[in-house]
Amino acid sequence: MKNYIADILGQNGIEVFGTLPASEAETLKPPMEGVRSYIVMLVPYHTQDVRRNVARFACFPDYHASIKALLGGVCAALEEEFPAERFKPSADSSPLSEVRCAEKCGLGVIGKNGLLINERFGTYCFIAEIATTLELPAEKAAVSPGFRCTECGECLAACPHGALSEDGFDAEKCVSHVSQKKGELTPEERRMIASADYIWGCDRCQEACPLNENVEDTPFRCFRETTPIVTEELINDPEFFAASAFAWRGRNTIMRNIRLQKNENNE
Repeated sequence: MKNYIADILGQNGIEVFGTLPASEAETLKPPMEGVRSYIVMLVPYHTQDVRRNVARFACFPDYHASIKALLGGVCAALEEEFPAERFKPSADSSPLSEVRCAEKCGLGVIGKNGLLINERFGTYCFIAEIATTLELPAEKAAVSPGFRCTECGECLAACPHGALSEDGFDAEKCVSHVSQKKGELTPEERRMIASADYIWGCDRCQEACPLNENVEDTPFRCFRETTPIVTEELINDPEFFAASAFAWRGRNTIMRNIRLQKNENNE
């Protein structure tokens, strides 16, 4: 069974995965009815470093749609092999505490910035999972002995507004979080956006991590076709915007961020 699942995932480009019984999974909300196991996997998205004005995850079309299409094919193959069982794919919307469960599956270690670090792909990975009624044993991915976060603190030092500290994570100080807020911002939040590296998101803590040096690029074509510089013209292009990673928040939010940065640069 394990070899079959590995073959199906491998045929779809997924090389790093583990399985977790539902009884061992940490959840944030009720799981799918009848779920007995999870297949937890990494979908890497790192691409060549170029100048960007959006965080790396937003340089390509919405990853939710790409992962949904990818896992749709995986689930169809699994349902054909196990017709009595159900398989439900997700990413960012599952009941799992994704980072904790990925760590349990041996997919990486958790850094001081709270992100999962994989030894091949660093932190530049989406965590996806398939909930299933199929009973699977706990199986971990292979990890090199001694691979760990060095706790160097570079990610904390790189955080521009102190959202990361030894005490944990403060979302209200995170420019990535603030860049995705709708509506009116406070004066401090406007200053945060105006002085930010990006008009959407933030990669500072990831870029500072020494374990992200020389990571492998993504094997997935959908993440290799990038638009690193997003302009007002592109945002006003209905086709581009509808497929973007920030479309869910609406055009007004990212346009606000652009205007705040323009005003900062013109002063």
